[in-house]
Amino acid sequence: MSVQSLSQQAHRRLIGILGLLLPLLLYVIAGLRHTMGLPSWRPLASVSAYYYTGAVAVFVGVLFALALFLLTYPGYKGVIADRVLGVVGGTAAILVALFPTSPPDGLSAASWWHAYMSVVHYLSAVALFVSFILFAIWLLRKSNVPRRGDRPLDKRRRDDICLACGIVMIGSVLWAASSIITHAPIFWPESIAIIAFAASWLTKGEARKSAMQMIRSWRLKMTGASAPILVGVLLSTRLVIPSSAAVEQTVQGRRPPATLVTSFDGLGVGLQGPHGRWEGRNPSDNSIAVGPDYVVQIVNTRMAIFRKNGEIVYGPVPTNTVFKGFGGACEAHNNGDAVVRYDQLASRWLIVMPTFTRSPERPDQPGVWQAQPHSGAYTSPPGVAGQPGPAAPLFVPPAVPPGPPEPPDTTRRVRPPRPPEEKGPYSMCYAVSTSADPLGSYYRYEFLRPLFPDYPRPAVWPDGYYIPTSTGDEVIQKHACVADRRHMLLGEPATEQCVVIDGVNFLNNADLDGQALPPDGAPNVILATGGTQLRGDFDDDGIYAWQFSVNWTDSARTRVMGPEKIAVAPYHYLCDGQLTTCVRQPGTDQHLDAQGDKIMARVVYRNMNGRESVVAVHSVGTKAGGGGVRWYEFTIANDRSLQLRQQGTYAPDSLYRWMASPAIDRDGNIGIGYSFGGSPNFAGQRFAGRFANDRLGMLTVHETVLATGEAPQTNTMRWEDYTQTAIDPNDDCTIWYVGDYLKKDAVTYSTRIGAFRLCR
Repeated sequence: MSVQSLSQQAHRRLIGILGLLLPLLLYVIAGLRHTMGLPSWRPLASVSAYYYTGAVAVFVGVLFALALFLLTYPGYKGVIADRVLGVVGGTAAILVALFPTSPPDGLSAASWWHAYMSVVHYLSAVALFVSFILFAIWLLRKSNVPRRGDRPLDKRRRDDICLACGIVMIGSVLWAASSIITHAPIFWPESIAIIAFAASWLTKGEARKSAMQMIRSWRLKMTGASAPILVGVLLSTRLVIPSSAAVEQTVQGRRPPATLVTSFDGLGVGLQGPHGRWEGRNPSDNSIAVGPDYVVQIVNTRMAIFRKNGEIVYGPVPTNTVFKGFGGACEAHNNGDAVVRYDQLASRWLIVMPTFTRSPERPDQPGVWQAQPHSGAYTSPPGVAGQPGPAAPLFVPPAVPPGPPEPPDTTRRVRPPRPPEEKGPYSMCYAVSTSADPLGSYYRYEFLRPLFPDYPRPAVWPDGYYIPTSTGDEVIQKHACVADRRHMLLGEPATEQCVVIDGVNFLNNADLDGQALPPDGAPNVILATGGTQLRGDFDDDGIYAWQFSVNWTDSARTRVMGPEKIAVAPYHYLCDGQLTTCVRQPGTDQHLDAQGDKIMARVVYRNMNGRESVVAVHSVGTKAGGGGVRWYEFTIANDRSLQLRQQGTYAPDSLYRWMASPAIDRDGNIGIGYSFGGSPNFAGQRFAGRFANDRLGMLTVHETVLATGEAPQTNTMRWEDYTQTAIDPNDDCTIWYVGDYLKKDAVTYSTRIGAFRLCR
């Protein structure tokens, strides 16, 4: 990845390092390359005087590097002051470099130098230092959390460091200005101001680290890690910093491909079932769950049930069919984003469905239905009186005979005026089966939510069903919620508790594979990537973990603790994050989205004879210019902290592998399904894996093709949103996986469901 695609966070670190070292570099290089007429190994009158020494290349080079960064610095989205100050500072840095100050005593001016250049130089230097000060005391301390007391402790400490740096710069500039009267040298006040500027940008560049982590990081940068940067500056070479190159696997695994047990089309183009034809929309939001005899698939607003041989026995039907007769918002709305899980610990099915329309305010549910961050856990009110009531059989619509779809209704109708938006709550809907038969009966629950409950990702854990959502109406926040699994399985009144978390990426809770439980009372683990797409930070070198402990007796004791940073190899979001495009397709200019800012579903937990492992994946840019699957295995220590065991970026060529989903089988083997594409290949689905005792950091099992794309997707840039794996409870070994592809001449997607086996 070239300097043009470095993240702003990496830019800040680079500029901070160069600024920190600049005075020393100028002094040392000028001493080694002595200029006749100037003192040797003694500081000159000013930093600018080093223009006339052997260190001129470093002086001018650092100024132009600083100008490039400031001129291209986007700052906070929508904050015009960031851009204005960046342009002013960048322009001033170029002028300081191009219009040198007057020569120091002992040297004669060059024939091309004129006195006006000194005036331009000093005015530009003043503008440059003023921009440094304003960044430090104002813009670098901005936050999307208005009240300082509500901000995380590390954020407040970083703000204090930036403020202190700004105050030091103000004092140094005033000290330098006094030389107009005293005629004293200004090398030292200028050097102190430059170092304070560098410290403020290093602090901002380490925005996800604690104070001690920042100190350790700076110490590393001042030793071996800074050498390539300094060499690049001194030799004027092009700086190339690949995000994930350090752990990239650039070859296919040498073990034979995984055994493909079965493969069949799921919901998608042309699917005809006993209760209708498929109707869908983009993106697909693929979800499957696997029980002893059946596979249940949900794709946004439609669900279907298959036998394991691919025979469809139910559906396609609207997803909210499971709530028919329940009443409330769950029966009334079918907005999409529904997800299915199989709870192998209890042999039950779990369907989770959000609603995206606010309900009317109700007198029996008073309260302000708005975001309530930083207030601890709250209990979601029930949406239906007396819920869940008796278990209700799954509604079976009338059979629809096979045949072509009905022609579209072309009758012109006048659309009625849109009713005013309601101000009541949203809802999260749960359906829990009473047995291992998905065609049987279900207990239904509705819980009211104050925030838009987008993108739920349910996870099974012994003490609850954990469901994070990406939420917000006017601001982006995240909900970490948990539903009372024990009472739901019994069909008894149950509650849901939620915590609002600000300033984080998409969260994913650990989903349990297998029958072995975590230690009694162990908190559930939540993971997220670093960086912040909305602020232009597409890079990070950490995965962030929280511990979610629920107390069903007293919600005031429910805690989400974190984040804890787990240091990993640096990475850059594939396509710079969500709703951006970079995955190329043959035959069209339409590129595909990669959702590169997210840990993808599922985050998988398995307890293997006392060793607790958590596997997670996300999509990253690769050194070859394509996309790779970054995967991790973490182990959980006795204090419940996560330790990195292994990591890798699966990128065996320059094509794109993205939007993956992992699983861990009974032997500890890791299987990962993912989308595959990039010209000349249409997007499709593949699968790779590793055996438990193989070399760490490698997917040693050669890639298997599940579905080969035969056409480009041109109706939208959105691709899936996610794929999904599931472990077969019959053998705790077979890994099921679902993802999208397009058939020949199709204009929208089909889905392919496949089952793989790694166990020996």
